[in-house]
Amino acid sequence: MTLSSAAHTALQNLPHPPSIIDEFGSPGSHIVFLLDENHEVPEVITDNIRTARMLVMSDLVNVIGVEDVPAEIDEFQSSAPTPLFNSGLPAFPRRPSEFESAMRSDGTLVVGIDSPGWIEKIMDDVSDGTTPEARDHLGQEERSRHFVRALIRERAVRQLAGNSLISCGTDHNTHILAMARDPNRPLWWPDWAFIRIRAGAHP
Repeated sequence: MTLSSAAHTALQNLPHPPSIIDEFGSPGSHIVFLLDENHEVPEVITDNIRTARMLVMSDLVNVIGVEDVPAEIDEFQSSAPTPLFNSGLPAFPRRPSEFESAMRSDGTLVVGIDSPGWIEKIMDDVSDGTTPEARDHLGQEERSRHFVRALIRERAVRQLAGNSLISCGTDHNTHILAMARDPNRPLWWPDWAFIRIRAGAHP
């Protein structure tokens, strides 16, 4: 059985099956599904919700980390917990995405993994012309790293044993897989397997 056999089986039951476009890791490892999001294409949002629901109902995922939802600890600022949406106190003004709202309404465990500090730094540097485009800022890779570290922390604190899903932009998923494959990755990097999923309607 390949790393993604169970995921392939579950996902083929969807009306518009997504593609598994990349995977890395060893069979038997904890699996993190990386879901490529796109808030501009309604069909992608709908298909991503269906995909996440199928993985949860198939007992392949028991926690979902979502980009733009603040992590309990923002490593950019300090080691102190920051107010977050999970506790009903947003760390910065935000409106939950359709994906996040759907997962929460299902009763699925959704956790914050993002860094408000890095988001603010990136936006400040774009505003003053230090960086022309937000997506090209070096801090975006730091945010991707933050996603993984925040998920490690959430799984440890909640003592979760099942698999996870991260919903974030394509560049972040590219960063995460590159870090996983890097032979010089930091010692804290988890021994996880990653499966990247993309909706057919994704541009």
